[in-house]
Amino acid sequence: MADDNMNKTTRQLRDMDESLRRGGIGSAIDILKKLADEATDWEAIGELNAIAESYRYLRHYFLEGVPDPTRHQMIGEMSDRLRRVGDRLDRGSHLNDPGAYYAALRMTRLRDYSLPSLLSRYRALISRVELAQSVGDVPADLATERYEMLENIFTAALVSFQDRNDMNAVSQALDNPDADTALKLQLVCALILGLTAWYDLDKVKLLLRLAMSPAESDSLRAHAFIGVTFALMAYPERVGASGELRNQLGALCDNRDALKHFRAAIKAIAGTRDTERVASKMRDEVIPEIMKMRPDLLEKMKGLSPDMDPEAIENNPEWQEMLDKSGITRKLEELAEMQSDGADLMMVTFSQLKKFPFFQKVNNWFLPFDSHNPELKLPAEEISMMERLTEMTPFICDSDKYSLALGIAQTPADQRKIMLSQFDAQFRQMSEELNDKLPQSSRPEFDQEIIRGVRDFYRYFNLGRNTGDFRSPFKMPLNFTALPVLGDCLSDPEFLEVMAEFYLKRGYYPDALALFTRLAATSPADSALWQKIGFCRQKDKDYAGAREAYMKSELLGDDSQWLIKRLAFVNKRLGDYRSALEYYTKALAGDPDNIQLILNAAHAALESGDTDSALSHYYHADYLKPGDLDIRRALAWAEMMAGHRDKCAKLYDGILDGTPAAADWLNAGHASQIAGDYRQALERYRHAAASGKSDFVMAYTADIPALLKLGADPDGVNILLDELTANN
Repeated sequence: MADDNMNKTTRQLRDMDESLRRGGIGSAIDILKKLADEATDWEAIGELNAIAESYRYLRHYFLEGVPDPTRHQMIGEMSDRLRRVGDRLDRGSHLNDPGAYYAALRMTRLRDYSLPSLLSRYRALISRVELAQSVGDVPADLATERYEMLENIFTAALVSFQDRNDMNAVSQALDNPDADTALKLQLVCALILGLTAWYDLDKVKLLLRLAMSPAESDSLRAHAFIGVTFALMAYPERVGASGELRNQLGALCDNRDALKHFRAAIKAIAGTRDTERVASKMRDEVIPEIMKMRPDLLEKMKGLSPDMDPEAIENNPEWQEMLDKSGITRKLEELAEMQSDGADLMMVTFSQLKKFPFFQKVNNWFLPFDSHNPELKLPAEEISMMERLTEMTPFICDSDKYSLALGIAQTPADQRKIMLSQFDAQFRQMSEELNDKLPQSSRPEFDQEIIRGVRDFYRYFNLGRNTGDFRSPFKMPLNFTALPVLGDCLSDPEFLEVMAEFYLKRGYYPDALALFTRLAATSPADSALWQKIGFCRQKDKDYAGAREAYMKSELLGDDSQWLIKRLAFVNKRLGDYRSALEYYTKALAGDPDNIQLILNAAHAALESGDTDSALSHYYHADYLKPGDLDIRRALAWAEMMAGHRDKCAKLYDGILDGTPAAADWLNAGHASQIAGDYRQALERYRHAAASGKSDFVMAYTADIPALLKLGADPDGVNILLDELTANN
């Protein structure tokens, strides 16, 4: 019954939304009033009555002919208020859903959490923590209480909905210069995650204000830019319908720094799409090679002891030689390049370390790393080592740092020293290499904060439990040019080109095509753009579109080998073999001994009916690569198509003297049949059918038009097939 009610609510809210799209304020109010009455939601009923009263006055003045320049704006505001009521009722119909958001909502209601009260209690608790720090270590019970309260605050902020009192309390906490970073980040991340469940105008406004507040830390502002970008992606119509938000976003278009940060957020979100490629490389190439080496590595490590000088372990030349010979060094260099290019190398590394009970709490996925967190239970010496490691790894997000610390905490004590020392050496080297490859000026700290923040969210959406209540931003289309207000501001040619090349390099051809096409609209004489448009269309198997784009590049004066070869290829795929042959001939003029080009030209010539050109090319290929069986096969078939029976027979005799395939016996049988030697043809066909009669029949039948064209007896064609397939 609950599911039926939810489906009914969903259907009615769709009707409400459709009414609002066509300007039907009155019918939308009627639909929502019925839903609010059924849910006995008095707050919703009160809001609907207020909207209905305002709409009644608006209609009255309209019918009286009273001019009102604010009428359109008022209708837009009423529509937004009605959608907010619809959200409230829709959210209420999901209260028993099993996901993380509704579990948090039920807990908040059960424990009667008040976000302002929790924040007030947290301030008092922090005063006690700071007092304890001033005289020594913080007692374990006080530290534990602090993190439990952070969890409660995160939960309350996560499910806070259309509550201005809550948002005022959050705003005050964020504006408090004495509030600790952990609290502020937990609040901001809770707001962002809550927005991926339900649209909330006040949350978007708060994040926008925070993003533009120069007094806040880079980390907070970076997360705010991420949150606003998520909201623009998830709710473009809702954001675009708010005059207040449109004005705020419009002001940002004149702020170069703000646009730069939004671009960084867009690049970071787009970059997460590369994660599977990195994971595949690690899973299919690097890890199998390491596992092959494992016995040798264990043998060499037998002599190591926990008391051994860590410096003796570093840079062991024998180990390096093993890595070089196995090819792992090269693969690791490729991964390092992908990492420096923005790929998320650490996702696959730490994904298996997200199964600790620590990550069953949603807020812990977004908790700033603290080596003193009581859940880590690290000894003082190892806390110091972890702090040093995390300082050297700016590319690792907070949840991965917790994964590393939790993994180390569960390692037997006698192995920790060696493990930590090895991590210390490896991370120091990786950090130095990345710094060498990426000068600081090319990757500012703010961009790094955005990347780390995006990765924490990516981890949660892809590895967290029961995340179905949230709309993953990483599964939404990222058409940044269509974002409300900011889309046009972000669509300058330079950024469009950066993102287009970004997508092209990673193989996301439809995304790249959309951006290159937009660039070509303003720069139609740029032949390189048409090349890239053609390449994207070709990769998407739109060969006609690819040919059109490539030909535009050619008309603009591009006569490169790259373009000529692609024009030959797409013409071939379109079945236009004469045009393909023309372009292959042009390509061969610049590279006359390229066997692959020669063979492609030969195939195109043969398909177009120009057997003389085909034979010329095939013999050229045979001269350059004598004895190649595939070339001989193609040559024999071409001689058959040309009607040169003697040459064809001689070539097939040579092929059959080797190790012929079923197709060789079939084609040799065709040569015998055309020559009128039916006994020999039958014998060869029997060899061809030996590996599968049904496959033989299919191949033989497909070749019948060619046999008839070459002069085979029509009755003989059928008699031979019947002889091979008859049961008697």
